Amino acid sequence: MVSIERAQEILDIYGNAWVEQDVELVLSIFSEDAEYWERAFVEPYIGHEMIGQYWQEKVVDEQSDIEFSLTNLLVSGDTIVAEWDASVTSNVQHKRIHLRSVAILETANGLVSRFREYWHSEKFDMS
Repeated sequence: MVSIERAQEILDIYGNAWVEQDVELVLSIFSEDAEYWERAFVEPYIGHEMIGQYWQEKVVDEQSDIEFSLTNLLVSGDTIVAEWDASVTSNVQHKRIHLRSVAILETANGLVSRFREYWHSEKFDMS
């Protein structure tokens, strides 16, 4: 069973890793064989190597000026449900992107073993 304190810590680390674009920091919350489902109908990234590569390419290389705010957190047994609001600048699309996300994080031994994210975004021209 994951405690609410550990759940909050996991989400704080996740948010800080995103804002700071720190691949090693985000990997610290995942088990070695974790599944990271960034999109519901696309195969997950499995393990630190694949998750780290995804974060390097999609977060570090493609995003800047990241803002992250956790808005809701629920814990039930070993499962965390989190909702957040985020904004990023896309270095590829040259647009500001606003995201609302919900993630379901399954944990084991205090680490995330399965991460499933569901999100919607809107894009704004940068002027």
